[in-house]
Amino acid sequence: MDDGTKKKVKVLFSTYLDLLENRKDINDQVSDLVKEISELTDEKKPLIRKMLTFWKKKYEDGLDELDDLSTLIEELGA
Repeated sequence: MDDGTKKKVKVLFSTYLDLLENRKDINDQVSDLVKEISELTDEKKPLIRKMLTFWKKKYEDGLDELDDLSTLIEELGA
């Protein structure tokens, strides 16, 4: 491996570490948002996370999986 390649790999490794740190920061911010929504709505955080997942899917794709799940549950008689 030549010196140029070694330098490039070291730069990429540094970028990798930065991305991992950014991901941790973003995850912390998401957790804070979930906590705030939970407090505002007086609902538990797991329910809020599920709601946000469904809402995101509907926002991005126009798909309403919640209706599909409700229909399936009713069909199964559960």
